[in-house]
Amino acid sequence: MTIRYLFIPLAICCLASCGGKNGYEQYICENIIDTLYLPEKDNFEASEYVGQIKYIPLQNSDRHILSAVSKMSVSDSMIFVSNMKQGKLCVYKLNGDFIYEIHAVGRSSKEYYEIRSFCVDDKSVHILDNAKHLLISYSKIDGTYQQTRHLEHVAWDIESYGNEHFIFSYNDNNSSDDITAVPSSGVWITDKELKTTGYQMMIDAKEDMIGKQNYFTKHSDKVIYHDYKHYGYYIFNPNDSVPSFVSVQVNNPIPQEMLTDYDEVSNGNYQYLTETPFVTDKYVALAVGTGKYEESAVASSKDGVIHFFTENNSHNYMPFPNAVYDEGFIYYLNDYNFYNTLKNDGFMSLDAETEELLKRGGAVLLIYDMKL
Repeated sequence: MTIRYLFIPLAICCLASCGGKNGYEQYICENIIDTLYLPEKDNFEASEYVGQIKYIPLQNSDRHILSAVSKMSVSDSMIFVSNMKQGKLCVYKLNGDFIYEIHAVGRSSKEYYEIRSFCVDDKSVHILDNAKHLLISYSKIDGTYQQTRHLEHVAWDIESYGNEHFIFSYNDNNSSDDITAVPSSGVWITDKELKTTGYQMMIDAKEDMIGKQNYFTKHSDKVIYHDYKHYGYYIFNPNDSVPSFVSVQVNNPIPQEMLTDYDEVSNGNYQYLTETPFVTDKYVALAVGTGKYEESAVASSKDGVIHFFTENNSHNYMPFPNAVYDEGFIYYLNDYNFYNTLKNDGFMSLDAETEELLKRGGAVLLIYDMKL
């Protein structure tokens, strides 16, 4: 069985405007540190990199159903998982116990219209609401309201950055000239009061080919950034003055003149990264698109070769993960039919109680421990 996902772009509408440069630093420097490449022919199975797979049923997840995962974060032995359309964020212990849910959709200053993204730091869960141009913070321990701050700029994604900063991203894929933001397409860093302290222009053209849910992933203090116009990804480290860049070489890259034309890319079988990679010290998990389809892949930092999970045996198969945990990866499984497809082709079986949880719409964490 070859598992290929139909890649469906996320349509994003710009909901606000704000302008004016505030005198913060703008730079386009980068430090190229590595290269990953996709061989034309590869007999190595990516599943060989997987040491073992453990599973953790998320208790009560059938009563706090998330139809899909917009973003997941792991912090202090807690799992935070959100769904943008449902406006819901659920929190679990790493043993699967349910802790609390944030579902504060409304008009008051303590509520949000949407969870465009979120991030977690030592004390808080910060929810990015672009519809109201707010950053709303709730207690990390129990989900109670803490504070609301106004955003100067439109942002598609957010991460905590070091102990005292946030990092934001924005990619303008809206063709309307009267909807603008500063920066138009880039990454910027703010302090805890949301005052901008640094800015990195990431792409030259105004329009992004398609919008996607997450532009950031995170490992330890490092924040990984990717958009479709780069053949690779950036690593932002609070200890470095400029981001590092990892080049990703594919066999049939998107021509420069087609970077904003999704139909041409889909029909031309061009290859590109569809999602922001998840990075550990020894591995990189990637989603590689070919035309309108995407496949899960892994590269080892030892040789930089990208290998697909596309063999006929689903033993040790890893879908593109939702988060990094220690030096491994986590996948949020909440699709009983997909689980059966995998199981029928060699994937491990869950116990009867966990299968019943999946049937009722609940979820299971698949923990992938990689070979070190």
